[in-house]
Amino acid sequence: MFNCRTHKGAIVAKILLIGLLYLNNTLHAQPDYTVLKESQKLLGLSLQFDYGVYRDFSTSPLFYEMPGIGFSASGIFQSDKNENRFDLEGDFLFWNSIFVQINTYYHYIHRVPVFKNPKWDLKVGGAFLYTQNVRNNSALMNAQLGFESLAHLMLVGKMSRDLSRMEQKDYKFWFIKGRYKPIKRMISLQMNIGVLNLNHRPSTYNYVYFGAINGSELSLDQFFEEYQWRLNGWRLGARIEYSWFYPSGNGRKIAYIWDAAHAPGTFEPFDMATHKLQFTILINNKK
Repeated sequence: MFNCRTHKGAIVAKILLIGLLYLNNTLHAQPDYTVLKESQKLLGLSLQFDYGVYRDFSTSPLFYEMPGIGFSASGIFQSDKNENRFDLEGDFLFWNSIFVQINTYYHYIHRVPVFKNPKWDLKVGGAFLYTQNVRNNSALMNAQLGFESLAHLMLVGKMSRDLSRMEQKDYKFWFIKGRYKPIKRMISLQMNIGVLNLNHRPSTYNYVYFGAINGSELSLDQFFEEYQWRLNGWRLGARIEYSWFYPSGNGRKIAYIWDAAHAPGTFEPFDMATHKLQFTILINNKK
């Protein structure tokens, strides 16, 4: 009996030892480093291809769907706890009309520790977005020029997943052999919801009227005489990004961006939505 109990105790001890060694190896196999924990100071230069829709129920009404192109510059500072981002963007859409949009954007988001896995990250915060639209349709003669100014305070949520490969990995496909090198990469989904929405539009018609000037100079006060700020409407946005980085710290990014807004103004509403496919060069500015 004594020998049997001793033998059973030895087996239990071995099982516990094997379990501890497996747990230790598992913990050490999980990399301590992730892109999400790295401090980054980046300059982003972007080219994007747009497809936009806007509907103005005040001027005619007018319904437009147009392709376009855009450019933007971004400053991004990211740490393991927060992210600051500033964007300046210009989009030019054209078909049977010309639609120019200038966007100024800033957000601050802070990490919320809801995930135990270090490869997942959630940040929540706020943003400010200002949009200036200038549009022209020569077929409307003296009502050809229109302006909209939109300003929004927004709630922001951004979820990210680190997809980095930390070690070399060999592969074989039939008779082809190769090796995957380590690479830093990540994917993220960001949502923006407007909580305070302002629009600057005319109180009567949503265009600038070119009437008879009678030899006098036309001033900006005459242009925007009927314009007023209104607190109404809504704005929503979404952004899906895939980023990868080189050993130098520089990187590249591909993003799909969707943005939509509704501005009732005083009488008739203005609606717009844009779809953007964006390619960005990321320049490491960290000293």
